[in-house]
Order: sequence, then structure tokens, then C-alpha cells
Amino acid sequence: MQAPVNTWQAYNSWGGKSLYAFNSTDHIPANHVSFSRPVGAPLEFEIGLLRFLERNGYDVSYTTDVDTDRKPGELRRHRLVISSGHDEYWSKGMRDAFEAARNRGTNLAFLGADIADWQIRYEDDRRTIVEYRDAKMDPVTNPAVKTVRFRELVPPRPQCELLGISFAGVRETNDPPRSYGVNLAALKDAWFRRTGFMATSVLRDSVGYEWDGIARGCAVPPLTVLFRYQGPGPHGRPTSAEVVRYVAPSGARVFSAGSLQFVWGLDNAYGHRDPPPDPRLQRFMRNALSDLTAKH
Repeated sequence: MQAPVNTWQAYNSWGGKSLYAFNSTDHIPANHVSFSRPVGAPLEFEIGLLRFLERNGYDVSYTTDVDTDRKPGELRRHRLVISSGHDEYWSKGMRDAFEAARNRGTNLAFLGADIADWQIRYEDDRRTIVEYRDAKMDPVTNPAVKTVRFRELVPPRPQCELLGISFAGVRETNDPPRSYGVNLAALKDAWFRRTGFMATSVLRDSVGYEWDGIARGCAVPPLTVLFRYQGPGPHGRPTSAEVVRYVAPSGARVFSAGSLQFVWGLDNAYGHRDPPPDPRLQRFMRNALSDLTAKH
């Protein structure tokens, strides 16, 4: 299970600067941020999954974005690799490592949203994150390592070619909750066995605060859509979010939850969150993990 430490530091405003204007001094974002800063409670979108895995006795090892960049071959030592939570900022080395693992048969699970959206670089022996966001401002000349969205690289490397889905929306202040519904066409899938899900079932408040959806025309193998939301997004504009799975040519299975709040249904990590854990989703995840960790 990979912890998204790059994203924790991207949003971290300790010292007055982050990669974002909203919490940076004078509303001017930094283009370099250091790991040598304390981080507040960064586990909101990861802790529920972590607790679920530990409570169910799974044999889990833990790593971070930086470790994957440093030792990319480590991913291939595992039957399943999980990217958890808001793992938004990846290096080229990370993306290469995940693709290489998938292409050699390692199963992947992306249990969050907006994963692998922005490409970053490391400096100072991976103690500093570099992110200019604008290719023209980035001093490097190699277009493959510019610090822009992966889909904007030359050549482009859109999220959907790895995850099967791409960033599609973000819940704004006062937005109503959104919920996944079961995709009727997938109800006979083995992952739904003994879950209790029916055609009319919903996963309450499971879509947000960021979500991913199917990108039309993406070069990805055929997708199995397991859950879906289609309806109004921010400002009433139509949006969609999907939970998907595909099988790569190597035989590796890739699962993407498409929402940061998907894992909230696995464990009530903070004791006060509404809605409470959903036994149906817990069973679904046990089925999914049984498949993703089995020898095929």
C-alpha cells in the first residue's frame, strides 16, 4: 500500500507556502516544497482503508511515493499494489514503475481519486518536490519531464491509460452529497457475491470530494463498470463518476474506485463520520481483494 506523501506536502502550508495559492503567502504558490516540514493529519482519505486491511488480517506492507521512485522494481515483488487516497502528484519514475509492474502481471488497485494527475520532479535527493504547473515556466527542456498534468506531456500520458478513468470533478462548498449506484449489468460479477447489493442499491455519500469518470476515446482495455454516479455536478452541470476494473494484456487486473470517499464505507475511522461503514461494501472489498491477491 503506497502512502501519497507527495500530495501531503503539496498541500502543506507550513512555513507559509504550498503548491497552491489559497494557502500560500500573498496567494502566490511555491514551485518547490520541502519534505523537511511537519505535516498535520494527512490520513483522512487513507486511514479507513488501512484500518480495514489490518482488521481483516491482510498481509500488508507499506511504502510511499518517494520509495516507489527510488526503488521502482519493488512493486513487482507483490501480487497487488494499492495506491491509496489522494495520490495526485507522481514523478515520471513512479508512473514508469506502475506501468512496468502492470505489464509484468502485477495487479493494481487505485482506492482514491485524482491519482497520478500531475507530474512532479524531485531534487535534493528526493527531499524537495518541484512543480511549476506551466510548461513554459519550467526550466527543463525535456518535454517528457515537464511538471504539468500527465495528459499535457509531450507525448501525453493521460491518467486513464493506467487507471481506466480520469479526474472528472470536485465537490464544492454547499454541494449536496452524491452517491454511487450499482451498475445493474455488473451485479452477476463475482465481486458482488453475497454482498447484498441489489439493482436499486446505493453507496450513500460515496462520491467526493473529488471523483473520476470514464474518459471517452481513452486507449484502455474494455472496462467493467461496477458502480456509477450520473447526475448534476457543481453548479448543476452534468457529471459522472465510475468504479471500474479492466484486464491488461499481461493478465493483470486494475481496479479504480474513482472517489476519495469510497473507502469511508469500509471503516468509520474517526468515530463520528456519517454515513457509517457499509457491510455490503466491506464484503465487496473482501471479494475484490481475494481476486486481486489470488494466483490466476
